[in-house]
Amino acid sequence: MIENSEYLKEAAQSSMDFSKIQIDEILKAHNTGQPIEFESFSPYIADHDLAHGDIRSGGLTNEEQIGLQISKTLREQLPEARMVSLYDEYNTNVPDSADPSGRPMSDGKQVGLPDDVKNNFKQGIIRVLRENNLSRDDDLLISESSKIKAAHTLEQRLREHGLVFERDGAVYFRNPNPENPAYAEVLLRSKNGRWMCEALDASTYLDPKNLDITHIVALSNHFKPQQDKVWEILRSLGIQNRNYHNIFYDETLPPEAVAEVIREKFIRAGQTFQAAA
Repeated sequence: MIENSEYLKEAAQSSMDFSKIQIDEILKAHNTGQPIEFESFSPYIADHDLAHGDIRSGGLTNEEQIGLQISKTLREQLPEARMVSLYDEYNTNVPDSADPSGRPMSDGKQVGLPDDVKNNFKQGIIRVLRENNLSRDDDLLISESSKIKAAHTLEQRLREHGLVFERDGAVYFRNPNPENPAYAEVLLRSKNGRWMCEALDASTYLDPKNLDITHIVALSNHFKPQQDKVWEILRSLGIQNRNYHNIFYDETLPPEAVAEVIREKFIRAGQTFQAAA
């Protein structure tokens, strides 16, 4: 039971953004057997142990705990949907030209984490999901680093359309017709060769199969600019995925309050949907 639950729910409702989700369309897809995936638990190794890759249920960030609670809610409301956990063992949040411990590298390149550290992080995520009864055979566990090849393909596609330029060794997307003028150009790859999350995320939708899946992605509010950049990139290539839905939340709120607001949104939408059927 959440202390001051009504107050906290009101706080969650006022700070959450549902403007980019159409729950009735999601319910329609679910009731007609269309494929649905939801993503809300996406751990970053930088928030845990870079030396060993350890992650445990007792040491999760509040954002990760919110992600787990949202996953439980969406699994309850959409039992046939598949859960996706996109985990980041690629971005270490240490400066470029430094190793994972922060020591400068003479060649100006940031080294990647050792394979055993990455694997330990993956196994820890699997353990956390099992401990929270969120492990199912058809669920997907995807690493950020596994998208690097697709990011190269994205860059090539953008180059073919004349939408790429370089500055000081970094690679940028040139946006010819931005919906938001702030994104007239978007960094894709740093001068040290590190792909930005925008490029890695956008590259996912080069696979036509992903355009036929209804995606629900719940993220904290600070990811809004990143998501906007992703869709500026895709729009320039003529990729309009109408099946992509975002929920944004305040990561400082209690996980149960955020999940409860989402649960009530789905219940009310379901009642309206059934009444109209």
